[in-house]
Amino acid sequence: TRSPAINWSEIQKPLTTLELIASTGTYAPEAVVNTSGFTTSGGGGKAGWKQNGVTGQTVSQSPAQLVDGLLNDGNGNQWALVSSVIYLEQFGVVLDNATDNNLALAAAIAFQQHNYKKLNSGAGYCKFSAPFEVFSSTHIDGAAISRSKSTTGNVNDDGLVFKYTGAATATPLIYCNLDGSQSYVHALKLTNFRLDCGGSQNGMELQGLNEYCLVRYVDVGNYTHGGIKCIEHDSAAGRFVNNQCAFKNLKLVPDSRAAKTSYGMFLREMHRGELSQITVDAQASSSTHSINYGFQFGEGCYGNVSTALYAENCDNGFLLGESGAGNDTVKNNTFIGCNTECPQYEPADTTIGSYTGTISIGIFAGVKWYSFINYECSKAFGSSPFSYDYLIVDAHQDRIIERSSVSSASDRVTFITASENKYGRDIWLTDAFSVDNSSQIADFENSLTANSAYPSASGSLCWKTANSTATTITGFGDGQDGQKMELRIRDANTSIDSDNTANGDSILLFGGTDLSSININSTFIFRKRGTSWIELSRMLR
Repeated sequence: TRSPAINWSEIQKPLTTLELIASTGTYAPEAVVNTSGFTTSGGGGKAGWKQNGVTGQTVSQSPAQLVDGLLNDGNGNQWALVSSVIYLEQFGVVLDNATDNNLALAAAIAFQQHNYKKLNSGAGYCKFSAPFEVFSSTHIDGAAISRSKSTTGNVNDDGLVFKYTGAATATPLIYCNLDGSQSYVHALKLTNFRLDCGGSQNGMELQGLNEYCLVRYVDVGNYTHGGIKCIEHDSAAGRFVNNQCAFKNLKLVPDSRAAKTSYGMFLREMHRGELSQITVDAQASSSTHSINYGFQFGEGCYGNVSTALYAENCDNGFLLGESGAGNDTVKNNTFIGCNTECPQYEPADTTIGSYTGTISIGIFAGVKWYSFINYECSKAFGSSPFSYDYLIVDAHQDRIIERSSVSSASDRVTFITASENKYGRDIWLTDAFSVDNSSQIADFENSLTANSAYPSASGSLCWKTANSTATTITGFGDGQDGQKMELRIRDANTSIDSDNTANGDSILLFGGTDLSSININSTFIFRKRGTSWIELSRMLR
């Protein structure tokens, strides 16, 4: 038997994919053609295409027209993409900041859905004019980008940039499961690209993002309402939540032209997730711009670990809970090395976006089981109509606060309000925690009020005496239950009286024995329990 005739003149030089689509050459069954590019040779989109045995199709159809990794040649024979490494450009995506890539993007994502191969990309602007959907196991990985360049909402031309150029819309530009059609979403990965929202309202929204999903090295810029939202999806099939998902190395910068945006990141029903190295920057250089809050953990967020979250130039840095929601389900969250530097801002009303404004920066009401480690809140929000810069209420269960500080230019700081202690557990303030109504802690030790028998212990955990006349200390005012305090004697005039309740709080020394004229550089450590400062240790010189 003889093989079908081959038009050698047509395959002596490498074909582009567009030339293969137009080709009327005859090829052997199961033939594979390796194209030299999609539009032009070497221009991106090199691919292997194999005749799949399907004939009689509409002639000369591109992957964008067939919405998959398929093409039809000029004879109506169908070819399937068989490359081992898959690129967006192989489906006709052109990164020239001019071509509208809506159909080509849909084809690439549809192909990925039944082949589970990562969708890679070269560098450049991928223009699109309609929001697009990603699915379970979708994996888009752009070219490596220069993180140092992502300083404003105007994304840069290095790496892959998805640039929206359609009409402004409230629909998120990249979304997953908004209609609830995916009852189980897993292993979604979006990495190494920027999203330029072009002044549209919302960047990315993921609903019912169930398990092991990852968003990493992604910047979202030029949005006017919200950067990234990851929430549950309610449907008749059940409440699809977010389990063990991760958001890492992100920068979210709203459009500087907007008068007010709502949030940087908003999370709800997120369980055992991980957030790390994320910055929300509201662009303080724009006099007309402000942002309601940087990060909000809404109803049902528990067991999440957040490391190095930064809210910059926002009205509010962090919110735990939602107005009118079950805030008691926001629990067991840990914040390590998080920081917010937010200028004071007095809104015209108390309803910014859809939020009622009853909870402000650092006001965590009804939140259970969480810890703050290396947490810093400075230049906090404290203007009317809000009451506090920083407040924790309903302290029913364990709190652990380590190496953290709170400072403000206002006088509204109230860090702990322990309304009750139902379970006999304590609020532990450990190491160098402080509350300071005027400035951040600058010195390792602060001086107690000189010559006072009952000096204040508010604002620091490390104190030294500075008495110029003979002074007997009977207690320390303004302490917080559970507070640990280090005291160093720095003068020759200080005595300590044990079990003296003259001023309310008393000091309980070892053995109940008073100490007179204590030597300089002697050091004590006390823990406050109720109305007593209990001596834990001493070093007498």
